[in-house]
Amino acid sequence: EDGIVQVHHAGLECCLILGQSPLLDVVRLGPPLRSPHTTTERALWATTEPFWALLKKALEEIPEK
Repeated sequence: EDGIVQVHHAGLECCLILGQSPLLDVVRLGPPLRSPHTTTERALWATTEPFWALLKKALEEIPEK
């Protein structure tokens, strides 16, 4: 099944990392969240397993060197 690529205003953590290491390429990815950065933040449970499978596959394809 093909995934859907969406662009969202997100990635606070990426900005913090880039502030320390501006030469890095940083990508924020993850399952959709409800109420992010609040005490009621929740991941959409049905999306976590497909996301995990996608992440593992992507990591397997990164060359060792």
